Amino acid sequence: MPNFCAAPNCTQKSTQSDLPFFRFPRDPARYQKWVENCRRADLEDKTPDQLNKHYRLCAKHFETSMICRTSPYRTVLRDNADPEDLHYSFSFFAPWCHLVQHTLKGEH
Repeated sequence: MPNFCAAPNCTQKSTQSDLPFFRFPRDPARYQKWVENCRRADLEDKTPDQLNKHYRLCAKHFETSMICRTSPYRTVLRDNADPEDLHYSFSFFAPWCHLVQHTLKGEH
């Protein structure tokens, strides 16, 4: 069964690319940050276990420095990895999302 990315407007599916997909964390503080950054109201009432079991985010929504390839077959996130604020993550702009988000926040 394929994994679908839970980010709004992201059309990534695990069967369509070799991008890694990451489960929502079970840690209450971290999962809450992931839900906030997803900006999907339908995820707000899910428990950490429900999110961990049924929802994933693809690697496009994390800084590359937060992604670690531990072997040719395994990719993991650093313990402190949080997805980018996904409000501006539109699949059309995917390659530039990181730049757009930081520009909108006043960072250069």
